Amino acid sequence: MSFVEGYLRRPHLLTAMVLLSAIVGIIGFYQIPINLFPDAEYPQIAVVTVYPGASSADVESEVSRTIEKELASLELVRRVSSTTKDEVSAVTVEFSYRKDLDAAATDVANALDRIRAALPAVIRPPMIFKISSATPPVMTLALKPAEGSPLDLGMVRQLADNEIRERLLRLPEVADVEVFGGHEPVVRIQLDRDRLEAHHLSAAEVRERLQAFNANQPIGLLIGDGEQLLLKRIGEAVRIEELGEITVARGRDGAVHLRDVAEIRRGEKEPQSAYHGNGEPAIAINIERALSGNALRTIADVAGALPELERRFPGIEFFVPDTQGDLIELSVGNMIDALRDAVIMTILVIFLFLADSRGAALAAISIPFTYVLTFAAMWLIGYEFNMVTLTAVIIAVGMLVDDAIVVLENIDRHVKELGQGIRQATIEGTGEVMLAVFSGTATSIAALVPIMFIGGYVQHILRPLTVSLTVALASSLVVSITVIPLLAPWLLRRRPGARPNPVDRVFLAFDHMAIDPLRRFYVALTARALRHRALFIVVGIV
Repeated sequence: MSFVEGYLRRPHLLTAMVLLSAIVGIIGFYQIPINLFPDAEYPQIAVVTVYPGASSADVESEVSRTIEKELASLELVRRVSSTTKDEVSAVTVEFSYRKDLDAAATDVANALDRIRAALPAVIRPPMIFKISSATPPVMTLALKPAEGSPLDLGMVRQLADNEIRERLLRLPEVADVEVFGGHEPVVRIQLDRDRLEAHHLSAAEVRERLQAFNANQPIGLLIGDGEQLLLKRIGEAVRIEELGEITVARGRDGAVHLRDVAEIRRGEKEPQSAYHGNGEPAIAINIERALSGNALRTIADVAGALPELERRFPGIEFFVPDTQGDLIELSVGNMIDALRDAVIMTILVIFLFLADSRGAALAAISIPFTYVLTFAAMWLIGYEFNMVTLTAVIIAVGMLVDDAIVVLENIDRHVKELGQGIRQATIEGTGEVMLAVFSGTATSIAALVPIMFIGGYVQHILRPLTVSLTVALASSLVVSITVIPLLAPWLLRRRPGARPNPVDRVFLAFDHMAIDPLRRFYVALTARALRHRALFIVVGIV
């Protein structure tokens, strides 16, 4: 009993497996992440260090060079570069593709801990940033006071930095939220020199008192029977008026409060950034997706949360001035349209050249089955839909039906030329060409394998394309020797003496006018080549 005869006698298991694979493929099609381009960036980590009051030369010699030397010694580092300005050092370290981004961030953090003692004591803790293709924002929100609202941009910025940012970070598809646009609220304390001198105080003494009293400080632990109480002094100001009550000195007339020697008022930091939305000053919020996330799902998550934020903060007007969603949907939509057109044209060509609506329909059926198997494998592998993988899917359209047509044509030959019944023709016709179909598919796949392991940037970009194309070709092989033999006895069965249907007559007319002359020319050329083999071999070599 042959392999084909075995599963045709008991088709239920094979049918169940095909249907299960199709269901997995359909689920995978809707679950596969969609992004515009694959992550082609080398893993990069940026270390930003602030050295208050230092010139760029001092920052370079005391901070940047020290950090650069240590980071250059890490494993799998490709290059280290730095940018130094007054008070700020930015060191970027780039790793090879073999280094995971999270592991790279951990290695950099450990390296900074090792050299902490060698850095100036007054620097602020270095900030570590991961840089990847997910770093550019997928969406930007703009916030400004609503018409008639008592809020100003400083208050909007304070809400954006706290409640709004925290709410957005709780969304499952949002990895990070960056608030910018200036208007950062601060409390400005303007000291009066004459009043300071009158109370024999200096600005440094006032600052020390502020640092000491504007903070919550632990006092101790009170241990009783069966309980422990943590004691602390509440000193951190909640309202701006409370700052004026801080005691900065004691004189003959009693306590000297901060309000006695300074003017306290709300203000804003010197702007380090600015943003205008729809031509008006606004506060901006950049939304970033996770490295393995889906840009469209991230955008949808944020869009879904906007109505809640608008109800919660009626004094703020929210709008979306920039989003990647439109570009991604347009680009991916164009690729999907191209795939649809390619499938339609392929099916049309099959109909024209086979001149048999039943056979052409059977060959056309192999395309969706092949694609659902391909999507199932891509989903399980962890691939995403982007310009590269969708290109592979489109390229594969014309190649996917090759195996099916070979199997189908041989089954048809057994029926028409050898006079076999449809079941026996299916068994013997598929068995005859199974090895040839496998060899042809294996040859195509073998040509793609070296590209998967070529290394470097090319491998990182083209591996998803070659793997997707390989999966599609392997799926077409599976479909041609399983689905086609399963359906052939049903779709190719004809009544003895049955005449062609009207559709077949149209395609038969085209076959007689266009295909038969080509067939006769090919047969004549082949016959002549066999009679003059040496001549044709020389021509072929040249």
